Amino acid sequence: GLEAPVRDASLMLAFGDLVEAGGRQQELKVESFLASLDQLGVRAFCPADGDLLLGSSWWRDARQLASFPFIASNLLKDGEALFEPCAEIDWRGSPVVVTSWWSPTASVLTEPGLEVQPDAGNAAVAAALERAGESAQLVVYGNGEYEEILAWIDRAGLRAQRVLVVLRGVSDIPD
Repeated sequence: GLEAPVRDASLMLAFGDLVEAGGRQQELKVESFLASLDQLGVRAFCPADGDLLLGSSWWRDARQLASFPFIASNLLKDGEALFEPCAEIDWRGSPVVVTSWWSPTASVLTEPGLEVQPDAGNAAVAAALERAGESAQLVVYGNGEYEEILAWIDRAGLRAQRVLVVLRGVSDIPD
């Protein structure tokens, strides 16, 4: 395993697109991947829309497979949050709030009852930043355009000492 000083030197987060298709083979792959992420010390996981191919009920059950939270501030299933709106992490004595914001226009929803509400998790994320105080750092994983994510941060009134926006990667390399 990783030695404690190495593990503590970095805040390890994981971002989605683990799934290529539905089915039991993909479920087994993701179960193994989540267990590996846990062993590596990952502190939060932000699924992407492709991951939803396994179904919302599978993801609800999968939460027991990992010690870290699954994060999506504004993804709902039948009007209820599917994942946690954010994670509050103490990293090397500094408060870090990790969230994930899904674009209403860029998200591909694969199941009836799934919906993206642009401002659904705003209050929870803002409250976490308030608890974190002036030294708060915010990490936002988003699947939309950079400007769209910045507009959401501003509209939600999210303030932090530092903000890191992680954009979902897009590749034109053929499979």
